[in-house]
Amino acid sequence: MSVYEEKLEYFKKVIDDIAKGLNYYAGLHIMTYNEYNNAFSALEKTINIINSINYENIIDELQYINNSISSIIKNYGCYSFEDIINICLACSFAETNFTNDLSHKYKLLVKHLHPLNYNIINWTAANAGNAKTLSKLKIIDDKTLLECDSLECFDLARTNTNFIIKVHGIKVIIHDSKNQKTLVINCLCDDLLALNNSNKFIINKKESIAKYITANGLSTSNCYNAELWNNFLNNYSLKELLIYSPCDLYNKYSASVNQIDVYSQKTLEMLVQDFISFDLYNQRAMLIQLLLINNKADNLYIAYILYDILSNDKNASANDQIKLYNSLNWNCKKHLKNALQKTVEYTNELLTFETAKIPLEQSIYFMKANINVKEKALHKLKEIKSKSEDTGSKARQYLDGLLKIPFAIYKEEEILKIKYEISSILNNIINPLKNSNFLLLSANRDISNILTTIHSMKNNNNIININIIEKISANKVVITNELLMLIAEYIEHNKKKITASLLKSLKLKLTSLGAVYDKKLFLKANLLTFIKSLYINPNIINELVINELLLFFKEYISSDYYNYLFSIEKHINQINRKNGEIIAYMNNFNNILDKAVYGHKKAKLQIERIVGQWINGESSGYCFGFEGLPGIGKTSLAQKGLAHCLKDINNKPRPFSLIALGGSSNGSILEGHNYTYVGSTWGKIVDILMEHKCMNPIIFIDELDKVSKTEHGKELIGILTHLVDSTQNTHFQDKYFSNIDLDLSKVLFIFSYNDVELLDKILLDRIHRIKFDILTLDDKLIIARDYLLPELYAKFHFDDILIFEEEELRFIIEHYTNESGVRKLKEVLFEIISSFNLMLLKNNKCYELPYKISREFIEELLRDRFKISYLTIISEPKVGIINGLWANSYGNSGIIHIESCFFHSTNFLELKLTGLQGDIMKESNAVAKTLAYNLLSTAEKIAITKELEKSKMQGIHIHVPEGATPKDGPSAGAAITLVLYSLLSKRKIRNNIAITGEICLQGNITAIGGLDLKILGGLRAGVTTFYYPKANAKDYKIFYEKYEKNMSKIKFVELENIEQAIAEIII
Repeated sequence: MSVYEEKLEYFKKVIDDIAKGLNYYAGLHIMTYNEYNNAFSALEKTINIINSINYENIIDELQYINNSISSIIKNYGCYSFEDIINICLACSFAETNFTNDLSHKYKLLVKHLHPLNYNIINWTAANAGNAKTLSKLKIIDDKTLLECDSLECFDLARTNTNFIIKVHGIKVIIHDSKNQKTLVINCLCDDLLALNNSNKFIINKKESIAKYITANGLSTSNCYNAELWNNFLNNYSLKELLIYSPCDLYNKYSASVNQIDVYSQKTLEMLVQDFISFDLYNQRAMLIQLLLINNKADNLYIAYILYDILSNDKNASANDQIKLYNSLNWNCKKHLKNALQKTVEYTNELLTFETAKIPLEQSIYFMKANINVKEKALHKLKEIKSKSEDTGSKARQYLDGLLKIPFAIYKEEEILKIKYEISSILNNIINPLKNSNFLLLSANRDISNILTTIHSMKNNNNIININIIEKISANKVVITNELLMLIAEYIEHNKKKITASLLKSLKLKLTSLGAVYDKKLFLKANLLTFIKSLYINPNIINELVINELLLFFKEYISSDYYNYLFSIEKHINQINRKNGEIIAYMNNFNNILDKAVYGHKKAKLQIERIVGQWINGESSGYCFGFEGLPGIGKTSLAQKGLAHCLKDINNKPRPFSLIALGGSSNGSILEGHNYTYVGSTWGKIVDILMEHKCMNPIIFIDELDKVSKTEHGKELIGILTHLVDSTQNTHFQDKYFSNIDLDLSKVLFIFSYNDVELLDKILLDRIHRIKFDILTLDDKLIIARDYLLPELYAKFHFDDILIFEEEELRFIIEHYTNESGVRKLKEVLFEIISSFNLMLLKNNKCYELPYKISREFIEELLRDRFKISYLTIISEPKVGIINGLWANSYGNSGIIHIESCFFHSTNFLELKLTGLQGDIMKESNAVAKTLAYNLLSTAEKIAITKELEKSKMQGIHIHVPEGATPKDGPSAGAAITLVLYSLLSKRKIRNNIAITGEICLQGNITAIGGLDLKILGGLRAGVTTFYYPKANAKDYKIFYEKYEKNMSKIKFVELENIEQAIAEIII
């Protein structure tokens, strides 16, 4: 092909590009119908010239064609930026003039710009070669453009009225110094994620922007916000990066931030008025500015409202909304979609569903309730229609409430659906095996066992499913060989259909595998023998050969065995992935519970067990009883732990509601009032179902032990008893909706209570009790360090400002809190941190940060608080005084000094009891007196009787300080016996010991409660040897396993009877 012919071919290509551009611009409505027709007419003339070219005058003809094309491009544009350079300047122009950094920019322009038209400005002596920087934020005339650099870009938005050109239009300057002229090219720029472009020019531009921010210290300015700045850059396209300098971009950013502040000071009505008054381009700019702060719900809500106005604005064009949306880059579109979602959520939070939008008849028809409920609803509807609006309001309230009850609607988390997915996948594997007619060999026992198990299966269970999958996976080759034999049998029956060419093909396949074979085999008529010989040949039979044979015989297999065989591995992998999700979930389960509360491993294990049941078996309801002292995390474990472990596909936790029963005395709280009562309404249970729109929420019933003990309170307990009974709660009825059964069998009920002794025994029998551990000092230290302090630091923004050492935290816990939980501890820590915050604000004193909290600082701040002191052991062994151990239901514990001495009395061994001792403790004193006296030898009895009769000091005074604190219980029996024995025998009692245990007249020391608390209290008091009943050995073992590391110097002794105690304790 000659040079001239190449040139003509190039012209044809350019004409095709021009036609492509014309169609592109016409589709964007940039070009009018007349312009479009004129342009194609001019192209048609040029094509005719090319087709009828005179080769005798070829050079002039080519120049004329070039000029014609140049004229078309000048007026109507083209699709390729490179064409305008080659046609209007020269093919070598770019290579000669755009070198070094300009070459990268030129490549970007060639790739992403589409010329609309161009102008030529001829140079004059005054402006030749006077290049200088021009502001891109001002309107500049074409003559001024001669002063800028080549390939400099400007915004067409300031000089054009077309929306598309204002958004994507860009003006490019190209200087031709050789011909003393400048091309001003108006183009459309592609909308790209410019910051993701790998072009060197873009990379340099990003670096220059970052350097500009750093060099000018703008990151510390009030206007700068890192997230907002990144959103601003991401919202701009390639056009802005080509046009604006880093300084210009930051100025535009500052203007946007200021404008957003202006918007925040305006009402919604004012913003709507402004938006309507703008043209489409400025409406777009306003939306982009509002979407910059994409984490602020109000901004997103306003942005969507304004965007939605375009569809309702009578003055707007029918497709303005579409044009605006299409003009946004991806980041803006993403934020606008987010605005839509947030708006829906925002609206749903503010507005309730208007049932009037759907006819009541249809609402009743579509209820997922039984026919009885629908009949009652229709009856109320007739009542509404037969009465006026005023008199029918009660019936309307009833019907509206009934329609809100979510009959047969259950929240089911994704993790609970996996069992069905695994069963479905497993059926794809086992159904063909169930329907197969395998002639199993006796050697294939594993396969036989699998099939026997499959045939006997009634209900799919995940554990059984996984077990079967493991067996199938392990015996896949055996199954493969069995299926191969079936294939061989099929071939035997259809061997006439198999031609010699297919046998030849098989021979080639085996040869390519390097298999050893006998040529004579291919000549044998019995193909089944051939297949069987392959089957038993150890040099040939392997997984690869089996797969090749199956591929070869695929079209001759009449059953689905081929597809089944090759799907086994896929299905097994799917099930393994699903099972992996369960494993990952269960491993993460404890992490979620641990984030909610610290410790309570047994309670968490019980919760894990019930969730495990839901995953593997039936998702039925349950009733937990969270039993433990106040403030130890019962409510937090349910609300922040369990509920957040059960999340749906939208990452929303299982609906959770709390009912506080403390002091409640009326059953109507739960089951409502009768419909006929004035002002009656439904109860809290139905209200929860309506609120959460499901029949299986988590209902947490708090303070169960604080329910009133009146008859009305008993009614409440009776309702709860039926509510949690699995045999009755499928037919729960609210009094307001009488005779309408509500199925609560899938509700997870959780009761919380402090004292189990106060609960009704019948109700307690229906509750799965979960006892929460006592929070020890070490537990409280961890909770303070890992939970309470980080939470308080976050509130005050005190990261790395305060330091609490462990010793100071221990001091606060021991001397300023006397509680089972950590509520008071949180209160004290808040007081310390808030006080320190005030000191900093008032600048009372200069503190070096981070400031280490000292004991002196704590005592000074908390000087108005009561400082707790604990009773400690006496300094030396004495007669008639012993250390007893106590604990209460609030988790407090310690030692008590049980003191005794003789007093003047005419009655022998008369008892005087002081220290607010209760009835049970008084009985223990009586038993102890009798036992202690009988433990004396005959000689000792005679001697003590004579001495007491002589001195008239025959009475025994037993005092238990502190006198104002009530004390009761049988656990001091052994201690009182030892005190009396010491007093009567005049023998001292060791001062470093403490004892607990109930006593009987036989001298046996029997079991008591609260051993762990009592030991902890004794340790704080300085006790080094503990004596406890042998019947409490199990309790001691549990305690010792938990606290073993701190017990190296402490001695524990089991006692069965008082004689052992005397031998150990009495000196």
